[in-house]
This record gives sequence, structure tokens and C-alpha cells, in this order.
Amino acid sequence: MNGLDNHLTGSIPSGIGNLTSLFTLRLLQNNLRGSIPNELGQLTRLGYFQLAWQLPPNVGVILPALEVFAGGVNYFTGPIPVSLSNASGLQILDFAINGLTGGIPKNLGSLKSLLKIVNRFSGSIPSALGNLTRLATLFLEENRFGGNIPSSLRNCKRLQNLNLSSNNLNGTIPKEVLGLSSLSISLVMSNNYLTGSLSLEVGKLQNLMQLDISGNRLSGTIPSTLGSCVSLERLHLERNNFEGPIPESFKTLRGLEELDLSENNLTGRVPGFLAGFSALNLNRTIFLYFNNLEGEVSRDGIFANASAFSVVGNDKLCGGIPELHLPTCSRKKPRETLFFKIVIPATIVAVFISVLLISLSIFYIRRKLPRNSNTPSPDEQQVVDSYLDLVKSTNGFAAENLIGYGSFGSVYKGILFGEGRIVAIKIINLLQKGASKSFIDECNALRSSKHRNLLKIITVCSSVDHQGNDFKGLVFEFMSNGNLDQWLHPASEEQFRTRKLSFTQRLNIAFDVASALDYLHHHCETTIVHCDLKPSNVLLDDDMTAHVGDFGLAKLLSEASRSLSINPAISATLKGSIGYIPPGMGLDLTNRLELLIATFIPKSELLLHSFLLNSLKHFSVHYNSSASFIFVPGLELQMHLSQNDSILPLAEYGMTGEVSVLGDVYSYGILLLEMFTGKRPTDDMFKGDVNIHKFADMAFSANVMAIIDPSMLAEEVIYENEITEHGIEERAIIHNNDFQANRTSNIKECLVSVMEIGLSSSRQICLETDGDEHSC
Repeated sequence: MNGLDNHLTGSIPSGIGNLTSLFTLRLLQNNLRGSIPNELGQLTRLGYFQLAWQLPPNVGVILPALEVFAGGVNYFTGPIPVSLSNASGLQILDFAINGLTGGIPKNLGSLKSLLKIVNRFSGSIPSALGNLTRLATLFLEENRFGGNIPSSLRNCKRLQNLNLSSNNLNGTIPKEVLGLSSLSISLVMSNNYLTGSLSLEVGKLQNLMQLDISGNRLSGTIPSTLGSCVSLERLHLERNNFEGPIPESFKTLRGLEELDLSENNLTGRVPGFLAGFSALNLNRTIFLYFNNLEGEVSRDGIFANASAFSVVGNDKLCGGIPELHLPTCSRKKPRETLFFKIVIPATIVAVFISVLLISLSIFYIRRKLPRNSNTPSPDEQQVVDSYLDLVKSTNGFAAENLIGYGSFGSVYKGILFGEGRIVAIKIINLLQKGASKSFIDECNALRSSKHRNLLKIITVCSSVDHQGNDFKGLVFEFMSNGNLDQWLHPASEEQFRTRKLSFTQRLNIAFDVASALDYLHHHCETTIVHCDLKPSNVLLDDDMTAHVGDFGLAKLLSEASRSLSINPAISATLKGSIGYIPPGMGLDLTNRLELLIATFIPKSELLLHSFLLNSLKHFSVHYNSSASFIFVPGLELQMHLSQNDSILPLAEYGMTGEVSVLGDVYSYGILLLEMFTGKRPTDDMFKGDVNIHKFADMAFSANVMAIIDPSMLAEEVIYENEITEHGIEERAIIHNNDFQANRTSNIKECLVSVMEIGLSSSRQICLETDGDEHSC
């Protein structure tokens, strides 16, 4: 009986129960009202029932002979009636698109053929579905199922079509499900929260046409057994964490029409056999974008048409058709002579043995040495996979997260995805001339240096943005107390305006910066010249410990350049910031060497200079509970001067392009004068022949207290009182019995010494054309 779309009205008459031989009843798309009459239960032979109605809870009881129930697109609500399990002959249950809620009854084990459910079901997928041994199609997509995929589905030996996509499923994909060789149409588990690796059992799906496990959290390598799935037409593994190369076994998948491996961590080369897949259409059917692939991209086959594939976001790829805008590959002709076939393997073996012996020696030596506390542990290492990670961490580079500017870009505050760690992210402005080179220089400098007073880099990102343009960024440890410039010269709206640096804090910061410079100049494998030392590049952490940052202009000097008696020319462009760049003058080191001894020495060496020993005996500078340093002059500037070396050009990373460590010493001297006078070297008061050096020199040494920043002495009292009130044992100032009486005198003596260091470091000595020297 077919009443489909007949505009029937009223209710179903009770006399329908007299049609005892009725097998099919279709009442869809009508305007019937009322309830389903109980007389419907007299239709003991009814096998096909299709209607648009509220489901009666006893539908399985009144229709025990029901074989097919097709709800189609209806307005069913509430749970699936448990009584359906009484319809022991039920073979097809199709709810299609309805409004049913709740879970699937666990007693539907008598269902023998087909189950289609696309609703808003929740809970877990019942393991009892494994009893449906004749089940051919199971559609549970776009529901709210959670928990694991039941391994009992392995009992559904006739299952051909399984779709569990767009749920909240977690855990691993059961290898028992992947081993269902009966799956021949599709296996779709996309957009869930599945984890773990893809089992080798997937190779048993030799008759499967579609495999889609995209949008999960799967990891590990792509199993080579996928090459056994020779019937595959659509393979989607995108948006996971797969790594390693694209399996060579994929060459057997000649029937592929869609291949999407994008947004993973795949490495290695783009296989050449992909170009020969003749079955691939030309509508961007190969997606390999945002991986870590490298090498040359083919120009043949599918790769001859830019609209048929995408490899964007793989920075190490080269070649390919011009539309890809990839760099040209370097060509090397292999030499396949018998000589190289013999020599090369023998050389490799010899080198391996040598490296092994050297490694064992280094390992033994390092065990004898103390570990560098600044080397990050594995738990501290972070990996930023792509541009998208930085976008998420900064909320789309929102203006409220902009915290400053570097030499070649902007700096944002961000939160690393997955850990919640606050970081500073420097985004390089690649439109600025020299920005790309600056990025490389900064990476080289930071890679070569690790020290407690250097800003620690967490990771770098070299990728492409959403428009396909090059993108480069660096992720640093976040410094909660900003930079030194904000403390010395706070703007009206800045928090630093309400608090100034005390005298002791400035000594601590001065020592930190000197320790960083000493490390860069003398204790790195390759000497590093910072070239842009200024207050805004000195960052302060929670404990007000200073960290030197922004190495965008830094230069690495060769071993030959370590000797300050030579003059290495590095660059002919302006390096550094106005006011802190050393002038292009000469310096007589034979007669003026003491004038350049202008920083501090770690307490471990205890080389106290006599002219500061008395004035500093009352000050011990504390950084933390395990490290104490004494503020003294005398940077060990390993100057290897011969008898004939009398004139050395001063570290001119200014206009002349000459780079040496003395340039940083000059900038450090200017930094000291600024820290203790509170005056910028670019202040409006410094005009004509008057600069910050001459300003301090004219007051030295009798009137030094008249030019210092008065706020630091007031803050010194506050700082001392705070320590006393909190009962901290590690005092920033060590009192003796008559400290209060001698306090001002001691501070003045120390300030005179500090100012002498600043003046000595930044002093300019000029040579007349006749060879006579004079002060500039």
C-alpha cells in the first residue's frame, strides 16, 4: 500500500487492521494526524513500514514481523524504542536524518543487514553492535559519540561501509577494525580525537576504495603496508602528526584519484612516481602542503599543472614549474667510477671509526666538566611547526599583544599552543632591506651562544603565511619586567613610572651586561660582536636579572679576528643605534690600554683592581641564593699586542664598517653613563660638541653626585627597607657597624669608580695628521 505524497488528511483508520495480508505500508509526506492505532498490530505480515510520525514505544511489539523500517527524512524525536529488538526479523533499520537523541539500545543484536543513523546520538558506541554479523553498512557520522571505537566490530564480517566521522571519539584505531578485509566501499573516521599510530593491519584493506582518517591526532610514520590497498581511489591523511617520508609503496596505488597528506610533519623528497599517476584528475588532487619535504619537485605528469597539486609551506623544496616560485636546485653530477665505488665506502668506514673515537673522548671530557645550567632540558624545548602556530599563540598578531619593536621587526607576547607557556615572538619584517640576512645572523649568533645573561631563544619558524609569502619569526623566553630603557625613561602610561631602579639594582644590571659581553667576546667558540648594545636591548626577568637580546646586527668574527691587533672589515653599512655607535677614531693602545679596561670580572677570578678595592668593600651584589658577584673593573680583553702594535682603529661598527669587540666596549661605556645619570645620549641637551661623555667628564670626579640620577638613591632606601621588613638574609647591601654614617661617602666612591669605567670605555682618542694625539 503506497500512500506516499497523496495529501491525505485526518487519522489512520482503525479498520486498517483488517488488511491482514498487507506487507508494505508507506505513508510519507502527508498531513495525517493523531496516533498510530493499536489495530496496526494485527498486520502480522507487515514487513516494510515507512511513515512520518512519532515513534510509538511499543513499535517492535505490535509489528513483530517487521523486516524493513525506513524513517527517511522525518521529525522523529526522543530515543530509539527498545522494543525494536522484538522485531526478530528486522533486517533494515534506516533512520536517515531525524531528531532522535540518546544512545543506541544495546539489545539491537537481532539486526542482520543495515543500520543507518545520522542524528544527535551521544554516549559510547555499544560493543553489542559486534553481534550484527550480517551488518553491511554502519553510518554513525555527525553524532556526539565519545569514548573508544569498539573492537567488537571485528565480528561484523560482512561490513562494507563504515562511517564514524565528526564525533568525539578518542583512543587508537583498533587494529581489529583495520583488519576487516570485507570493507570495500569506505572507511571514514575523520574529525575525531583519535591518537596513536596507524597499524600495519591497514594493509589488509585491499578492496577498500576510500580511506579518510583526516583531522585527528595520529602520529608516527605512514605504514608502508598501505601500498597493498590497491583498490584505493581516495586517501586522506591530512591534519595529523604523521612524520617520516612518503612511502615508496604508494607507487602501487595506481587508481588513486585524491591524495591528501597536507599539514603533517612529513620529511624526505617528493616521490617522482607521483607524477606518473595517470588516473589523477587535474583539480588539485595532490595536497602535500605544510610539511617538511625537501629536494627537487618534478616538472612532469601531474606536476606540470599548478592547479592539480599544492606543495606550499615546504621551505626546502626546489625546482618545479615556474608557477611554484621555488628556488633553483643546485646540480651535481654523480661520479660513478669504480675508484669512487671503492674509495668512498672505505673512507666512510675510516671516518666513522675516527668520529666514534673522538665522540668517546669528548664524552669522557664533558663528564669531567660542570654542566652549563643555561642549556635547555628536553622538557623546555618547544617546536613551532608552522606559521599557523604563531598565529594561534598571538591571537592573530592582535594589537593588544604587541609589546615592542626589534631592529628588523615587531615583538608580540604569545602563549605557546599546548603548554600555556608565555613567550615573546619576534616577527621579521622581510620587506625591510637586510631583514633576511639579519634573521640568519641572529640565528647563527644565538645558536653559538648560551649564557644566563643572554636572552634565551626557544625556537625559530621559517615558513609561509596564509598568502603564500615568506614568513620568519623567532620565539624567545618572555621577560616580565620589560627592558632597561622602559625603567630608565618610562613613558607616562607605563607601569615603570611608579618605580625607579635603585643604585644596587643598577650595579646588578651593569654586571649582568658585562658578564654577557665577556662571554660573547672571549668564551664562545667564535667571537660574537653584538653591534647594537643599548638599554632597549637589555631585558629584565622576574628577578630583575638582565639578559642581552636582539642579535639582528651581531657579527661572528673568525679566529684570526680575535686578536685586536688586526682590523677585520665586515660590512660597509651603518651598524648600531645613534648615540651608542663608536666613532671612527684611532686609539693608542700602547699608552692608553688601562683606559679600555672597562667592565667586570666574575668572582671566580677575583682580580680586584686596586683603585676600586677600597670603595667597593661595602657592596656585595647578589643575584640569587647560589651566585654572588663583586663589582670590580677589568675586563680580560685578551689583546695580543706585539712590540710594533701601537695604533688600533677603535671598534668601528659605525660608518667605516670595521667590527671588533671594542665597539661593544664603547657602547657599554655609553650604557653605563646613561644608567647612572639618567640621560639619553640623544637627549636634546647634547648639542654641538657636548655629548654624554663630555657631560660626565666635566663633572668627574669632584661633582659626580651632581649629575647622577637622584631617583636611584631614594629607591636605594626603599629597596633596603623592603629587604629588612621581609627578613631576607641575602641582603643587597652588607652593613657594617658604621654603615649609615659612611653610606653617602661609600656610594660616592663607588659612583666615581663606575663613572670612570664609563668614561674610559667611551673615551675618544684622535690622531692628528702629524701623528700627535689629543682628546676629541
